[in-house]
Amino acid sequence: MKYDQQINITGLWQELLQNYNWLIFVAKSPDRNRFAETKERLENIAQNYDASTNRVKKDFPEREIFLTAYEAKRFNQAIEYLRTLNSNHLPVRKMRSMCKGPPYHLAESPEKHNSEGRDIQFEFILAAFLKRAGFQVEEVFDDIQISYATSLIRYECKRPASIRNIHRKFDGALSQLAQKIAAQGNEYGIVALSIERLYDFNQKLFRGDDINTVFNELIRIKDSVLT
Repeated sequence: MKYDQQINITGLWQELLQNYNWLIFVAKSPDRNRFAETKERLENIAQNYDASTNRVKKDFPEREIFLTAYEAKRFNQAIEYLRTLNSNHLPVRKMRSMCKGPPYHLAESPEKHNSEGRDIQFEFILAAFLKRAGFQVEEVFDDIQISYATSLIRYECKRPASIRNIHRKFDGALSQLAQKIAAQGNEYGIVALSIERLYDFNQKLFRGDDINTVFNELIRIKDSVLT
């Protein structure tokens, strides 16, 4: 299987290993957690990856290839943010909770209440995105807060499990923001929705040769959700 030229399996694996070892050390998280399986799978893929041809030499199932790389990249994004924090001010309890849940997001189930780990991870990924964009992310760890000019902006993060409960999640986020935002004119709220659970994140999103095609598909899904 040939990969997009922007993907470096070896680099992804090395970054994941460093971040995984850091997480285990600072959070004292059990070594058997949901990231352990991603680490093992990606190591197996990396050992069968030929960088000179940008191909995996072993016949892995596509689902395993794409979802493992996806989970690894998101883990690295979350740890990227956490590693910028003061080592004496880490949200260790939330970091341990982030390690809970099934290896793939497709295995999450509202009936099993096993989405907490990725819910927390979404907050850290958003914080990493905002920090890279140059915003000052406050180290309060109650969802995400940023300082902008003289204002405080609070993000309420939600990951709806289906199209049917988007309204409930969105209304719930608004109610939470209303309780948190002070009655001054310098505080604002934003609802951040992750759509990865809504369409099972079809593998077509990972297989496109043209990145613009992938973005167009994501925009179509976003517009459908907002409608």
